[in-house]
Amino acid sequence: THGEDELREALTLSPQVPIVRTDARDRESVKSTLITLVEHALTSHVSALR
Repeated sequence: THGEDELREALTLSPQVPIVRTDARDRESVKSTLITLVEHALTSHVSALR
């Protein structure tokens, strides 16, 4: 497995973009990932409006 820093660098992601490990077979894992995605999208959208 690759570490978060390695992934962030390889994908050229800013520190504000969350990296979330998830197991798509596990309902709670998927739920948590989707919540993180929506929170990030809302935060990014509000920041862009300012």
